Amino acid sequence: MLHWYESSASQELRKAPLILIPVQLERVSAKERFTISFTEDEIGHNISLVEKMKLEFGIEIPGLNGDDEEIDLDTYFTEVAKGIEGQKNWSVDTDAVVIGFFSFGKFLMYRDLDPAIWPDHSRPEKHSIITALLEEGFKEPSSEIGDDEHIDQFVNLSEANHIMNADSSQILAILDANKGRNMVIQGPPGTGKSQTITNLIAEALGHGKKVLFVSEKMAALEVVKRRLDTVGLGEACLELHSHKTNKKDAFT
Repeated sequence: MLHWYESSASQELRKAPLILIPVQLERVSAKERFTISFTEDEIGHNISLVEKMKLEFGIEIPGLNGDDEEIDLDTYFTEVAKGIEGQKNWSVDTDAVVIGFFSFGKFLMYRDLDPAIWPDHSRPEKHSIITALLEEGFKEPSSEIGDDEHIDQFVNLSEANHIMNADSSQILAILDANKGRNMVIQGPPGTGKSQTITNLIAEALGHGKKVLFVSEKMAALEVVKRRLDTVGLGEACLELHSHKTNKKDAFT
């Protein structure tokens, strides 16, 4: 644990973990004690702390290097201690252990948008979709299919990959997505948005494409994944944000 202060005049001690080990708490019943076990996922360092120290104090806190089996804790703590030399009353507590929730999802998005870490030919501000979202707006042509036209004449059933029921407006969205149009699908709860997303993913898979499905709410991801599981397409999904996902298993 790193013990640190916001400023030299501050009297409030702050503590931040240096090494993060993914664990799980379990118990068989309410009468039993909890047991804690290592999930065998990747051991890491506190990336938010490293960035904060660098930006606000000009201090380089090292990250962990090497595989889990090769981590030398004594050497790492010594390197951290050297990094904070000169900071009044700062110290490294090598005996402190705490259990808590640590999520770096938003920080990783923040870091991904830093142009400095991208090659010149693929910087975020040069990407057409990001530019449209943040600056110019989308300038999409009108759909080739009018609202009053009979949708059946535009659907080739032998090539369709719909796995859920869809009304004409939902089919229109699928056809436009297949043509590469950017769109926003809006509607109140119960109007079939997740159903349409499921069909869009199935269509993309049917055409050999890859899909990144992102949602702020885990429930939205679970609904679509459950529907894909029902028709046998769940095997094509990689649950990157699921508590059931092990990074080592996913990328080996």
